[in-house]
Amino acid sequence: MLALKAKKVFTGLEVIEDGVVIVEDEKVVEVGPSSKVTIPEGCEVIDYKESTIIPGLIDAHTHLTLSAQISNYAAAMKDDKYVLLLRGARNMYCDLLSGVTTMRCLGEIDNIDVALKDASEKGIVPGPRLLISGKGIRSSYGHGIMGAPFDGVDEVRKAARINIHDAGADQIKIFVTGSKGEFKNYKFSVEKAVERNEMHCLLTKEEIQAAVDTAHSVGKRVAAHCYGGVGLRYCVEAGVDTIEHGIYMDDEDIRLMKENNTWLTLTLNAYFNDQRLINRGTPELTRGFVKYRDYIHDAYTKALKAGIRYALGTDGQHGEMAYELEKLVEFGVSPVDALKAATASASELCAVEDKVGTLESDKFADMVVIDGDPTLDISHIRKVKAVYKGGVKLNPNMEW
Repeated sequence: MLALKAKKVFTGLEVIEDGVVIVEDEKVVEVGPSSKVTIPEGCEVIDYKESTIIPGLIDAHTHLTLSAQISNYAAAMKDDKYVLLLRGARNMYCDLLSGVTTMRCLGEIDNIDVALKDASEKGIVPGPRLLISGKGIRSSYGHGIMGAPFDGVDEVRKAARINIHDAGADQIKIFVTGSKGEFKNYKFSVEKAVERNEMHCLLTKEEIQAAVDTAHSVGKRVAAHCYGGVGLRYCVEAGVDTIEHGIYMDDEDIRLMKENNTWLTLTLNAYFNDQRLINRGTPELTRGFVKYRDYIHDAYTKALKAGIRYALGTDGQHGEMAYELEKLVEFGVSPVDALKAATASASELCAVEDKVGTLESDKFADMVVIDGDPTLDISHIRKVKAVYKGGVKLNPNMEW
């Protein structure tokens, strides 16, 4: 057994002063103030004194092989699949060191996420707990470098089944919208069909419904890359569980999501981090996001004020969940509520709230020790002192 003490413990739901977390066999046994928790005899005690213990962070939207922190990362996706596999393993380790202990992976080339999840669970490479999607589902010539093309209801339904039954997908990912600047050699539609902010809808309502029905029939959720507009309406009406990005939402989109209790995954660095935009390596797309940055800011502000349920994702900006939290606070969210978005709320969005996301009895003892107090100053989230996965402390000097 292990007892961790700290000046503060944020459980994912509340802040406990002078807190203690008791751990046994990978799971949390008890959490509470030291005045009320009895530390069992013979239990190893580690006192982190002035630090804060929080649940392991959850990156609710990422891609293991996408490395947005490197130059020209879009072109790097054309590297050999074995290079991508190794890059994905390194990215996982980077994320773990930053305090991310669970990641929802929304599509990979050649089912690399399947191999990396297997390798991580077997202890071959260190990494967070992975929720995988297998191949993302997109239309021919549609958006989604992390997806494969499927056209028509039958193909989409079969793709979802293959991901679930062969790849062991935890959720299904579909790519619904894209930006006009992406289509260099193929004109998807005539100019008058382009939607808000040069956006296209790339799947039919029937194709989206096929993915949803197939996934839901076996208890799996569906995540949709969707900026807004007609595509978002199709998704919400079809029962898609989470809208990814949502950058071009309008008031009606937000109302519809709120009415249907649809989740939104914010990926703030993808649109507000200048270095990431430089790293993108696709000038047309970069110009579009910069051009509509004010619109995106307003859309996210309205969504937050409307009370839409949300979580955070780095979208491949590995090791930078801190940026998402800091930026969210800039949007007027309190540090505590920002932390909830990356822990308790994210676990609900990912449908793993019975296992991770909060420090409660019988959940995995995934914890991050912060040298400071991120419940008051969110920038302290960068001061990672220790990471525990299943009650085992990560060795930051470990090499693999």
